[in-house]
Amino acid sequence: MRKSNISLLFVFSIIMLNSCTASVQQTLLTPNLRLRNYNNIVVNLASSSGSISLTTATLGKVASGQLMKGEKQAILALESLQFELMSIGFNFVPEEGQADALVDFYIGSIRYDPIAGWIADQAFVKFKDRKTGQVLAFYRAKIQFITPTVNNIISNLSKAIRRNY
Repeated sequence: MRKSNISLLFVFSIIMLNSCTASVQQTLLTPNLRLRNYNNIVVNLASSSGSISLTTATLGKVASGQLMKGEKQAILALESLQFELMSIGFNFVPEEGQADALVDFYIGSIRYDPIAGWIADQAFVKFKDRKTGQVLAFYRAKIQFITPTVNNIISNLSKAIRRNY
């Protein structure tokens, strides 16, 4: 391969990797909100949708395919988010009555891409004061250019939440 082709491939790879990320926006009740003041939480999967993806490959006249369902990936995404929240320092409590905040997690249509893996259009995390029901913090991860992977969405949401902890 020529040097110019390698450079072009490198630049294309960098662009593709950066464009597959989810951009995260946030809205906070107050600018100086610290989520550590609402350390005991209960996390709920408020909404998700899993698509059925069909992956096919052909070789000559022989074709093979695989159906992949995204519903279970929403549960895995919730588990990943809970892991990240625990690593930030949040404490999970078994009952809503013991919580300082309720955390709702919403994730859009999860589907399988043969190149990127499990992808989703968007996701939301909403922290609500358990006593008042008031929204404390609201985070949205959405498409930048190319649909992001579920792992990338969870990673970027947790980074944004960590900044407000």
